[in-house]
Amino acid sequence: MANDVMDFGIRLTGGQLMRLAAQHFVQNLYVAALGRPADKEGLTYWTDHIIKENGSASEVAKSFLTGSEFMSQDLDDEDFVETLYMVYYNRIGTYDEVNTWESALAAGTPREDLITAFASSSEWANECLAYGINV
Repeated sequence: MANDVMDFGIRLTGGQLMRLAAQHFVQNLYVAALGRPADKEGLTYWTDHIIKENGSASEVAKSFLTGSEFMSQDLDDEDFVETLYMVYYNRIGTYDEVNTWESALAAGTPREDLITAFASSSEWANECLAYGINV
């Protein structure tokens, strides 16, 4: 019985699957970056941007991380780096990983450089591939 697959007769088109994946991606960004679920208008806007305007995941993530709502959280360096791990890699950074980036910030590296580094990583590219959206 464990190997049986229940078929409810629901079939989605490729476009519907792509939209669902983009919505899931956007919803995860809202939670990881802003600590809240997406509002209907924001979910629609960013999903349409990815699907209809061929927007990149990196561009969308950067918009969240440089937007006024995110900036108003006034995160310290540790929380900022931990947020980058959740936004870009959907995971918690190890102590050593977070400490390395915190040290870079303490030495004067701008936060935007960290955003660029995370967006340029192969781990991020793999996350985007899993969603089926452009890096």
